[in-house]
Amino acid sequence: MCATALATAGTLAVFAAADSVTSDSHYVPVARLGVLSARDREALVGAGLRSPERLARALGNDAALAEWSARTGLSVEALRRHRERVALVLHHGLGDGRARELARLGIETREDLAGWRPEPLAAALRDSGARGPHRFLERRARVWLQH
Repeated sequence: MCATALATAGTLAVFAAADSVTSDSHYVPVARLGVLSARDREALVGAGLRSPERLARALGNDAALAEWSARTGLSVEALRRHRERVALVLHHGLGDGRARELARLGIETREDLAGWRPEPLAAALRDSGARGPHRFLERRARVWLQH
């Protein structure tokens, strides 16, 4: 019994340590997306847009934006911005945490991101206090900048 508990604890510790180095993002439902305001997240989830993928698909064109504006009470322009922010979260597994770090650099959309090169982006993230490990930031930035 004691050996099983120790083995389980050891395994969990190894996975936690490896996860902090190998995993850059984790799935976040719309209700917890930090790139959206709490009020808007609540309206979106209340209208049935619970996953980032569903939100991105549902807000895919102007007619859909108008429809969801009526459902959520959010403006078409706000929904358009949310769609772009969520598209960045979903882009190459970037994730909500990295998208929030990029937003601090003024990068809120894939179009904003496309204006960067990997080296300056990685340096800017390091300088802004982005979570580590920093030795992989440039490689990750290269992936994010692929179309």
